Amino acid sequence: MRYQIEGFEVEVIYKKIKGIYLRVDPEDGTVRLHVPNGTTQEQIAQVVHDHRTWIASRKKRPSATEVQKEAMRERLKSLIPYWEQTMGLRASRYTLRSMRSRWGSCNPKTGHITLNLELAALPEECLSYVLVHELSHLLYPGHDRDFWSHVERYVPEWKRIRRYMRKGE
Repeated sequence: MRYQIEGFEVEVIYKKIKGIYLRVDPEDGTVRLHVPNGTTQEQIAQVVHDHRTWIASRKKRPSATEVQKEAMRERLKSLIPYWEQTMGLRASRYTLRSMRSRWGSCNPKTGHITLNLELAALPEECLSYVLVHELSHLLYPGHDRDFWSHVERYVPEWKRIRRYMRKGE
């Protein structure tokens, strides 16, 4: 259930638990309150009232993900146009998100490229390599010899860079 309390929209989740758990989602700022079954609306309002300063501070602070996205956007402002113009290729759309096992992905049919937010912490040559790699997939969907020749044309040191990214060497 959702309630408007103290100027906050609060998502209340009734559960078979003993305590009350208050959380502000760092991604979207949603205020969630997990409460035991049978908790009254007055008790919920009191919890939000007692923690209103804490809730407000959490909602105003940008999450680590938001900070990473902004850093990546800044870095990509010049890199994307540079590589698209240099390679004569253009992605239809770019998305930034946390990815567990990849640095990037490309859908050759739609031209959509997704880049891992963790790239924000790596040197520019790594970001350039991933951009060239993913843009190359617009021409070569797989990782065959032609694909790697195409990548090497623009990033001759791609093997060294990839080793660095995999092992931190």
